[in-house]
Amino acid sequence: MTFYLITHVLLGLIAGNHSRVLMGHRSIASLPLWALTSNWLSVFGIISIFCALASIPITFFKWGFFWGLLTIAEVLIGMLLATLIPVRVGNLMLLFGPVVSLILCGALLGFWFVPLPALILVLIVFALTFLWQSPARLHAGSSGYKAQGNSANSRSSSPTPVQKGSKRVVSVKKPNSKKIETTTQGKARASSKLKARAVLLKKFRYSLEEKAIPFFESIVSTIEKQNGNEHDVAVNFMLARLDQLVPKKGSDAELFVKQNSHHIHLVLKECSLDTEAYIKRLNVILKRHEI
Repeated sequence: MTFYLITHVLLGLIAGNHSRVLMGHRSIASLPLWALTSNWLSVFGIISIFCALASIPITFFKWGFFWGLLTIAEVLIGMLLATLIPVRVGNLMLLFGPVVSLILCGALLGFWFVPLPALILVLIVFALTFLWQSPARLHAGSSGYKAQGNSANSRSSSPTPVQKGSKRVVSVKKPNSKKIETTTQGKARASSKLKARAVLLKKFRYSLEEKAIPFFESIVSTIEKQNGNEHDVAVNFMLARLDQLVPKKGSDAELFVKQNSHHIHLVLKECSLDTEAYIKRLNVILKRHEI
């Protein structure tokens, strides 16, 4: 009983993870490189979904109608759980999930025997991947805190030179005015970044990844100089993302272009800069992808 429960939930979990990617419910920037530059993602998705669906009639013919209904429920539970797994676990399933699905489906047909401890081990691996944090990231975080602490100590311990007479007032006022201007600009830029990221998340369903932050911030600076708003930032960022994709018929890149071209057209009416330039750039991208 436990074996079939874990098997069907795993099949649903793997199939649900692949279907979410194929249907465009995950940001393309979060996918591994091999998934964007080859057809393996589509092949693996077909295998995973087929194995999950095949487990239902297999159980029905071997054990009867009641157990077939339970299999449907267990597969659906696995598909629902696929919406909760983090990106790193999902990418691991994209690569190894189809192999696991074929092994489990073969075990259901009686081609080979899969021991229950092996299934529990697979669950443990996924759980550890879910909880695992990169040591390098933790080290970077701790070193950052140390650097902040050292800089704070050095600022507090370094004496401030005292000057005599009226020069003291002049030397103090000028740096303070510069600091106020810098602080105001920094707050305005931070507000622009937050607004633009909110537009990406709300309008495009795009979560900005860490490696793209420097490029995103450069776009924010450029658009601010042109007196654009957060919608201009979002459209420019997405156009740059679409321009990086390699055209391939029937691929996820094509689906990503189609979805986001639709989102761009909806956001254009809220932009403050010249939207015709955006449309021209988008048309070039669509033509390259033969859309």
